[in-house]
Amino acid sequence: MSGFKVNVGKTAPAAVAAAAQNEAAPAPEAQNEAAPATPPTAAFKAQPSWMKTGAAADDAFAEQSASKADFGIALDKRKALPYEFWMRPGEEKRITFLDGYLATDPAEQGRLIYNAFRFHTVRNLKFPTKFDSYVCLGEEPGGCPLCEGGDESTWVSVFPIIDHSAFTNQQGVTRQHEVKLFIAKSITIKLLQKKAAKYGGLAYQCFDFSRTDSKMARVGDQMDYVGPAPLEAMQAKFPEHNLPLDADWYLKSVPYFTRDEIMSMGYGAGTQQAPAGSPPSLGGGQPPPPANDNAIGAGVPEDDNLPF
Repeated sequence: MSGFKVNVGKTAPAAVAAAAQNEAAPAPEAQNEAAPATPPTAAFKAQPSWMKTGAAADDAFAEQSASKADFGIALDKRKALPYEFWMRPGEEKRITFLDGYLATDPAEQGRLIYNAFRFHTVRNLKFPTKFDSYVCLGEEPGGCPLCEGGDESTWVSVFPIIDHSAFTNQQGVTRQHEVKLFIAKSITIKLLQKKAAKYGGLAYQCFDFSRTDSKMARVGDQMDYVGPAPLEAMQAKFPEHNLPLDADWYLKSVPYFTRDEIMSMGYGAGTQQAPAGSPPSLGGGQPPPPANDNAIGAGVPEDDNLPF
């Protein structure tokens, strides 16, 4: 074993030097790293278009909060609106019109008074089996998001009615004699005009409507006269409806939404905003009806004799 030596109780010079170096250097966690000269968010040479930084990032969060607020307002407005009147193919329903007088001007004798406006009916983006309606904003500052999205509007008129048929809502509650919106397009307006001229107007008149086919208007294509439903008798039977309706009822009941509210529901394109505005003026103005047996207050039947 000659030539082989073991150092016992002594430290090699290299080991001593290494130990001294380790003692002089602080532990890794104790070292203070210098802050980078450039923030990480600015380190991209070509920042992708989908990434926002600084004020643009703040604006994105603010825009999202505003959109959620508009969405909540729009939902609350939608829930407060009356139901639209419609029927399935083959159904028949009895309704009473709460407006729809004939013109009193001799030059327009027999003309049904109504107002028209453009209207969108679109599939609900969250519930594809349902449809929502919106007054078209195409003639207002800022434009209409639904038109920009490619949906074509159509001219309609709206009449308030009482739907005397019973229906069960989503909460399982059965309701009857509800005030609803009767949305009439051009073909239906011709039918209403014909019946109004024959029976001295539509207001406080009761009709049976039926829908003969799925291709026919949702409000029905057959209209049969039932009889008068004079205002005083209707007021006694339905005090909760506060008859007669005034112009404010139209402003609260027609589905008018601002540009921001429509876009918050997911429709349209672009970010141009428009002022809130106000719904179009609707209704026939409720002039005194012509003197005839069907005039308001004429031949008021007992409450039990109303035709529903």
